[in-house]
Amino acid sequence: MTRLLTLASLVAGATSLVAAEPPKFELQDGDRVVFLGNTLIEREQKYGYWELMLTMAWPERNVTFRNLGWSGDTVWGESRAGFGTQADGFKKLVDEVNAARPTVIFVGYGNVEAFDGAQGLPKFVEGYNRLLDELEKTKARIVVLGPIYQNRHLTPNRDWPRVNESIGSYSDAIAMQCERRAVAYISLTSASTMLYDHDPATADGEAAVLSNREGDLTAAGYLLLFRRGMANKLGVPSTLFVPTSPEGAENFVALIHSIKRKNELFYHRWRPQNETYLFGFRKHEQGNNAKEVFEFDPLVAAEEKKIAELRGKLAAEWKEARDAK
Repeated sequence: MTRLLTLASLVAGATSLVAAEPPKFELQDGDRVVFLGNTLIEREQKYGYWELMLTMAWPERNVTFRNLGWSGDTVWGESRAGFGTQADGFKKLVDEVNAARPTVIFVGYGNVEAFDGAQGLPKFVEGYNRLLDELEKTKARIVVLGPIYQNRHLTPNRDWPRVNESIGSYSDAIAMQCERRAVAYISLTSASTMLYDHDPATADGEAAVLSNREGDLTAAGYLLLFRRGMANKLGVPSTLFVPTSPEGAENFVALIHSIKRKNELFYHRWRPQNETYLFGFRKHEQGNNAKEVFEFDPLVAAEEKKIAELRGKLAAEWKEARDAK
């Protein structure tokens, strides 16, 4: 009852809940997809499975991806502030999104903020709405991803039931705001529960396969979360076409490697090491090396050219396999 009353109070001031459904999700030729959010978003680039699944859902279309996730980040952009204020972090977040010129934005926040519990929920909703206000100015199609439950099988000394109850409340609050805005929302709480429910009670079995001891998802965890929590809501296949020919298999493996390589190159482009020395208050020491950061741009473009060639080859083999049925 308390949880319902808290959520009801969050939307009490809203003019009305719109009945309109978010538009059907589909990536178009030429789309530029941005992933924005916290640790869950940032570390997806390490494995690239979400990008792979979305790429191969429309392999004949040229779609590019940029991961702007930041570990530990919040809707206020706190992790991006550096030596500045929270306002500086939020401005940096908005500037980074605008620089990417997105046509589609996946947004994922709530896990960090949920540790503030019920008392932090109104402030979080206010912050999320402010963020969505800024993102909507880009005219991009927005898909909001809810927070995931924490794996109770790891670090059992923590009060995970309380933490996960808070995460559930934050997820519900986000859903309400997205409904009011007619923005697509995908809850990930049930999907993450299904992942963890398949784990044994010890941290040295499957639990370590789906998430590490810090609770972050592994490659298998990211793939299963997409298949069980996101694919159906996005209207994309939950399984990939795996080519059977030797050449096709090589292209498939090469595509995964190219996606991860592109992500690594772009990461160094937009989050260079020693940024303080290159662009910050100590640039008088090494600022002459800042020009090298921009040399990542052609490397990223070259890797994206490889991705386009590989998905094109796989699309042709996919079509041939379907036509043969």
